Amino acid sequence: MAIDNREYFYHKVKYNPFFGLEGMTLLRRFKYTMGTIRRRWIYRVRIIEAKLAERHPMIFPSLEAKQDFCSRFDINDSEVFVLKNYPSITEIRDIKTIKVRKNVSFIYVGKDLPSRTPYRNLNTTVNVLCSLANKYKVEVLVAGINYDVACFHGIGWLSLNELYEMLTSVDYGLVSWDPHYIHWYFSPVKAYQYAVSGCVPVITDTLKSLVKDMRNLAIVVRANDKNSFKMELKRTLEELIMLNRDDRISLREKVMHIARMKLIWENQEMELIECIKKAQ
Repeated sequence: MAIDNREYFYHKVKYNPFFGLEGMTLLRRFKYTMGTIRRRWIYRVRIIEAKLAERHPMIFPSLEAKQDFCSRFDINDSEVFVLKNYPSITEIRDIKTIKVRKNVSFIYVGKDLPSRTPYRNLNTTVNVLCSLANKYKVEVLVAGINYDVACFHGIGWLSLNELYEMLTSVDYGLVSWDPHYIHWYFSPVKAYQYAVSGCVPVITDTLKSLVKDMRNLAIVVRANDKNSFKMELKRTLEELIMLNRDDRISLREKVMHIARMKLIWENQEMELIECIKKAQ
């Protein structure tokens, strides 16, 4: 059994108050209340999963999610495996080199704009990039939706091949969500897709699993609190924008080369085989 715990939903049960947050409209509060009822059911599903884990090997996409699950339900961790959300070499074998745009470019892959969830909140990133766009020539793309606000340009849905082709032409990939404690359990695949395409990931340091995986491959933004995060993000993005063309190309080629050796699904084959053996 594989558990997609990039979101680790049952932690939202603890996070979300029953009646919503201060400043919400009555309609929004009602939706929140109904969501709480749903999250209570999700928690029950997690208990069912724990019972299954006593008899069957399970796969988690992050070590942090595995450790929490095992400690919470007193599961033997030898029966629980970690397989990261790395891209397969078959997805990228036709993509050999990076491309360079006229202006410095950023991209976000996903449907999280405008931001609606606290743990995938891009509001600070949007504000900072829109401010910098008034000073520098930058291009910010959004893949997955048509989102056209200020310097952001939506390019809609792309097939996987089209997405990788697009990423090879972009300098920096964004996973710069506002800091949130649930990030500890996240392992978003977009960061790995950025890296293997030569699109340098920019990640918030609360994404601990990514920070461990992507040493020397990602630009990590410190996030002690929301105010310091905004200042640190602005400083970091401005430094990236000001890199000269040759340095940007060199950085992207280095990230692509290392990521394709390190962050590839096929590197985990032995772990998968061991999991299959346990299931027999």
